[in-house]
Amino acid sequence: MRFADAIGQPRAVEFLRRALASGRIGHAYLFTGPEGCGKRTLARAFAAALLCPTPQGDGGEIDSCGSCPSCRRVESDSHPDLALVEPRERRQIGREAVDQVHAHLCLKPHEAARRVLMVSEAERLSLEAANALLKTLEEPPGEAVILLTSAHPEALPATVLSRPQRVRLYAPADSLVEGFLLARKGIDKRTVRAVARAAAGSLSRAIELADRPAALAERDWMVRRLSTLGAGDNFAFAGEMMDLAGRSEPRGGDGGEDAELSKRELLRMRLMELLDLARAYFRDLAAAGAGATEGLFYAEHADAILERAGAGVSVRSLAAAAAVAEIRRAIDANVEPKTALSVLAARIARLSAREG
Repeated sequence: MRFADAIGQPRAVEFLRRALASGRIGHAYLFTGPEGCGKRTLARAFAAALLCPTPQGDGGEIDSCGSCPSCRRVESDSHPDLALVEPRERRQIGREAVDQVHAHLCLKPHEAARRVLMVSEAERLSLEAANALLKTLEEPPGEAVILLTSAHPEALPATVLSRPQRVRLYAPADSLVEGFLLARKGIDKRTVRAVARAAAGSLSRAIELADRPAALAERDWMVRRLSTLGAGDNFAFAGEMMDLAGRSEPRGGDGGEDAELSKRELLRMRLMELLDLARAYFRDLAAAGAGATEGLFYAEHADAILERAGAGVSVRSLAAAAAVAEIRRAIDANVEPKTALSVLAARIARLSAREG
């Protein structure tokens, strides 16, 4: 993992390289920016440079070598001086995880000059965990460096926000996303253009869409179906959602680990993903209705979303998004999926009817 892997972030890379070249490394850094823009990639590249025993270049070109045992272990998340904290299944990070890595930081480095802690999606720290991390930020042990990433830094306590240096990242331009995807084998230019537009500056979303050809079709279907959902469509919508979930594998599915899951669990996972797509549609409608048109999840359908957005749509769309979230929780808690989806469709249809 090297700085060149951080697509479209020249200012952030320059800032970190200056710190490395000067030797004035801060004790903590917070990488912020929209989801999927490369925060974790850049943080890992910085961690690799901090731990690499044979960095290359100097001044504004300094970087890890990318090939030594240390760099390879950072790449595989197995470096003994790098501690990682990540939320499991997008849930909260608890106090126990922070306490464990604090103990790790207090130990003498195993092979590098320092130890590094990386906390991904720091906004998911529980209040207890955030307070525990604050103590570490206030009194970092030894030469430890703490790297936090967050798409929603406003969710962190102000006391935590005040400690690290801020590294701001931005959504890369579509042209950069296209270039990134074209470098991946087996992706034609037409697909690349469609994926780049749909990704709206999110590299992680671009990779997901490129790796799952059906993902673009799912997005098109979701926008078209939700925009035309009417009274009496509830059973049809529920059946279509069940069919779609049943014939496609979850994101990241490769037939390996997922093959061991039960058919029922796979169906539940796919329904969670499809409901996330539905909620994103209504969030886009709410944002467009309020005049916020930048960063839409369904950027490729921006014209249709803007056409539908109008007076009063934002409130109803937020209500619809909340209804989707409620049904998602119900299905996750083992409520019968088809019944829950039928209830959801009826609620959405009632809300849509008020637009007329």
